[in-house]
Amino acid sequence: ADSIAPRLTIAAAALPWILAWSAIAFGRTFAEVLAGRLLSGVAVGVASMAVPLYISETAPTSIRGALGAVNQLAVTLGIFAVYLLGGLLQSQQPTNLMCPASA
Repeated sequence: ADSIAPRLTIAAAALPWILAWSAIAFGRTFAEVLAGRLLSGVAVGVASMAVPLYISETAPTSIRGALGAVNQLAVTLGIFAVYLLGGLLQSQQPTNLMCPASA
C-alpha cells in the first residue's frame, strides 16, 4: 500500500513533462521555451525524488542497494550522453543559427 504513492507521483509527473516538451518543441518565443524548460525541471525534480523512494519500498532487500546504484548510474550516464550530444551538435552548427536570440 505504501508503494502506491510514489507510483502515482511518478505517473503524475508525466503530464507536466508532456506539457513541458510540447512547449519546448512548439514554442515560438523565448519565454514559451523557457517556461517549458522550467516545467521540465520541476517534473525531473519530482521524478528524481519519487523513483528512489519507489525502488527502496518495492525492491527485495538483497538487491535494493544495487537497484539504487543502477538508477543513479543511469541518470549520470544520461546526463553525460546529453553533454556529448550537445558538444557534437555545437561543433556541426554554430549556436547563433540554433538560437537566434544569442546572435
